[in-house]
Amino acid sequence: MREQVISLVTHRTNQKGFSMIYKILRHNDSHMQEYYEKAMEELKTFFGLNWSVKPPKVFIVNNREDIDDLYGKKTEGWLVAWAERRMVFLLGKENFEKESTHKYGEEGYLRLIKHELSHLFYQSVAGTDKPRWLNEGISVYLSGQLEESPKVTTFSKFLDNFDTSGSYTECGTAVKFLVETHGKEKLVELLKELHAGKVEPETFSGAFTKVFGFTPEYSEFMNLWKPEKVS
Repeated sequence: MREQVISLVTHRTNQKGFSMIYKILRHNDSHMQEYYEKAMEELKTFFGLNWSVKPPKVFIVNNREDIDDLYGKKTEGWLVAWAERRMVFLLGKENFEKESTHKYGEEGYLRLIKHELSHLFYQSVAGTDKPRWLNEGISVYLSGQLEESPKVTTFSKFLDNFDTSGSYTECGTAVKFLVETHGKEKLVELLKELHAGKVEPETFSGAFTKVFGFTPEYSEFMNLWKPEKVS
């Protein structure tokens, strides 16, 4: 498979503003490339989307200044990866702890790639990035990030994240519940329903109820969900 993990080097010609010129270098990390290929195959299977033409590429960014350049604004230290169009941007592992508020761990780092790739699949299948709780929840669930998060004992926040991201562990746990009780096919069916029109809270609620047979409300989730025991 052609190399899909690439390094970006900034050519900073204007120190007063964001740089618009970048140099692309081949990123020689066979382990990361293998993980990318495995993640892509798993995501293709889950979403039922054979993304073989112009697949997403992962761009490794050196530092916070370059992240700000590419993101188009000053960013917080927690931001280490994001996705747009057919591209994933990821802070390089060499400066990961220095340039962010996160601790570096190999498995957690690789999971970021699958998390962001999942966002691109979601956008392609649903034609939108909303609701954010479902989008983030699928990414957290599929990337395995729930394994490194505290267990959720109640649902009380995730549905509030329609237009903005947050409550990642709750979102991922809700998606895990939906997949385990109704199957991933129902989840993909919902995403295809969303592609049919403009996604607003009311239209999403109708589509969700049509597919899953209950309304997306905290009381409904809590009535049907059995939380895992916290050891």
